[in-house]
Amino acid sequence: MKIFVTKQIPGEHLEKLKNVGYEVLVVEPLEKIKDSDALLTLLTDRVDGDLMDAAGPGLKVISNYAVGYDNIDIKAASDRGIVVANTPCDEVNEAVAEHTWALILALARKIVESDEFIRDRGYFAGKGGYKGWEPDLFLGTNLIGKTLGIVGLGRIGTMVARRAQGYNMRLLYFKHTDDASVLNTLLSESDL
Repeated sequence: MKIFVTKQIPGEHLEKLKNVGYEVLVVEPLEKIKDSDALLTLLTDRVDGDLMDAAGPGLKVISNYAVGYDNIDIKAASDRGIVVANTPCDEVNEAVAEHTWALILALARKIVESDEFIRDRGYFAGKGGYKGWEPDLFLGTNLIGKTLGIVGLGRIGTMVARRAQGYNMRLLYFKHTDDASVLNTLLSESDL
């Protein structure tokens, strides 16, 4: 079996595939995937019907090295009898939820602005930077009791929501099955 991979991925996963007898080729650009049996793509790769046809009639599976698969034309794959898979796992979901919280905290507590100010760069370049402690310098926003709006309450959204409980936050969420009024409420009532 010939597996085309669109970019080198971290770890020893590709070596494991090679060790059990698969031919694994890291190929860029995607147009060079002729005569492949399987395609391992990344979220940044656009996989449409033309690309599937370029792979040839032997293409049986496309696996996305990502939680989602928005970058793959599912109908085109289904029309060609190609199975599409993704790689959701709690380890990745937890990492994304933690990163989301890192961004929330960075925004609420003005971490980037504070860093730029102390280093005298970015917006603050040439303005002198840190001169000493001041009582209202980059206080930011307290998260306790605020309302957090989450668009998409799948695995990752649920993990983000679970972390919000530690801040005693009110949670609003929008699922793809909700009507637009739920999203409008979320946008108008959320602090974050």
